[in-house]
Amino acid sequence: MKFLIILFSFNSFAMTGVELAQKVYDRPDGNSSWSSVVMKLEGKGREDKERTLEIIRRDNQKGSVSSLITFNSPKRVQGIKLLTVDEKGENVSQMIYLPALKASKRIASSSKDGRFVGSEIFYEDLRDRVVSYDNHKLLADGKFMGKRDCYKLESLPVDVKNSTYSKKLSCIDKETFIPLEIEMYDQKGSLWKVFKVKSMKNINGIWTVMSSEMKDIQSDKATTLIINEIEYDSKKVPSEISLK
Repeated sequence: MKFLIILFSFNSFAMTGVELAQKVYDRPDGNSSWSSVVMKLEGKGREDKERTLEIIRRDNQKGSVSSLITFNSPKRVQGIKLLTVDEKGENVSQMIYLPALKASKRIASSSKDGRFVGSEIFYEDLRDRVVSYDNHKLLADGKFMGKRDCYKLESLPVDVKNSTYSKKLSCIDKETFIPLEIEMYDQKGSLWKVFKVKSMKNINGIWTVMSSEMKDIQSDKATTLIINEIEYDSKKVPSEISLK
């Protein structure tokens, strides 16, 4: 009888896939942030191997989140800006400013697999994806790089037209709820890209990914993002974020 009570109690408090996905979505990231970032491109045929950029982000009063990515170097991409406004993930609008044309244009919601400035990062990867857009299944526990305990999570889009990926398999860190590794599969079910966290750091109580890699398995190219400096609740972030 005692064994049954213990078993029942364990099952009652077992986390579901949806609950885990929500914890990932809700993890703290400050009310605003400013960061200085280096983007490194690996693979054949790259015109430039390293880029520098700044990212600012702010939670707005009405519940939306605005972020702006600005490229500083090299000259070929200098001045390119991407503005993303996320209405709690339900409605996401993206605008890109191209200095060579002195014009901005809207990124269509259908352009999920568009490559952001020729990197392995898609526009979809830069959007917050609400939990309800996918069916989530908690798989067996595992370890990341043989070190950190993690939850294994399978996520399949409810509407296949709503994502460029047919499936994601994530390794979620049990301590921080940061996805340490994400396998992304194409519409044919083949492994397409792998995202990996290379380093993370606790900054003012907020666990922050300091270095990460997005690798395209099919093209054998990769994009690495390295944060050189980051400030949370920073005065460098304006009250309203725009392309201007």
